[in-house]
Amino acid sequence: MSSPEQDRDFARAGRKLALMVAGAGVLAIIAPWLVQKLGVEPRYEILIYLIAMAVFAYAMVQLVMLWRRR
Repeated sequence: MSSPEQDRDFARAGRKLALMVAGAGVLAIIAPWLVQKLGVEPRYEILIYLIAMAVFAYAMVQLVMLWRRR
């Protein structure tokens, strides 16, 4: 049986992961618009996509670790 403090920590970690995934998704969605508005080269759009993919990968690793902890 887990204590209320452990449950609270688990929920906090889950919310943190959810925000990371949502932020990476929003970043990937607005990348073309952002590059166009800033007037930078298209290679920066690819860089933004790579950053978003890195956040997704990190979140998946953290999710597996959180799942195993439970």
